[in-house]
Amino acid sequence: MIFRQKHIVALGVSQFIHVVFTFQMIRMPPTSSNTRPTHYAQSRTQSTSPRTQNTTDLVVYQSELTYQCSHVKNLMMKFSALFLVSTFLLSGVGWTYPARTVSVHDGDTLKVRLVNNELVTIRLYGVDAPEAKQAFGLNARKRLASLVSRRDVEIEPVETDRYGRTVALVRLKNGTLVNEVMVADGLAWVYEEYCHKELCLGLKDLETSARMDKLGLWGDSNPTRPSDWRREHKTEEWYQKPMRALETIARKIKVVLHY
Repeated sequence: MIFRQKHIVALGVSQFIHVVFTFQMIRMPPTSSNTRPTHYAQSRTQSTSPRTQNTTDLVVYQSELTYQCSHVKNLMMKFSALFLVSTFLLSGVGWTYPARTVSVHDGDTLKVRLVNNELVTIRLYGVDAPEAKQAFGLNARKRLASLVSRRDVEIEPVETDRYGRTVALVRLKNGTLVNEVMVADGLAWVYEEYCHKELCLGLKDLETSARMDKLGLWGDSNPTRPSDWRREHKTEEWYQKPMRALETIARKIKVVLHY
């Protein structure tokens, strides 16, 4: 089962929980003679003289109220358990799927083929490698290609970016985390703006070590962040911006319909 199938199952579970809980709340079981508490049966056998009638009615009311509250409590406990299961499914914790690398675009982007022959573009989570035309951009691409080119990898999806790419952790068969290798070799920055998982602390430590050892791009006296470089070299004409926005929307719609 691949990542999108898990989301379909989770959404189905969530809808099932909603329908079942709503149905159970509407269909509160009647307090028949078989299901009513013992106090109720006892109260019916007691005298129904005017002097004791009010007391009897109060006991019956309290017994039925206690029973109904107990039923609602049981329903809430079942609902909470199902909700936790669906939340776990939607969280994607520890969910991975196998793939084979088809091509490498740059130091942080690759394309993989899934077991169903579907092609998916993967963006390495938490790292930002130099652009192809930027200093050390070619070095970063070659290093990533040496790690994953035409190899089987494990993809752990984290999110989908605005371009429709799957942002993920990529591991080799031996367990090596490619995201970490690119930072440790000094060929990628930690993308602090989008890196919020616990492992980002480890990535920052690897970046600090690479800086101190002047590895890769850190050998440059004044390296430029890829995000800054993209901002400085943006030559988009005014009439191209709306078109790019429409293309982004179209990609997002395609992703939603596909998943």
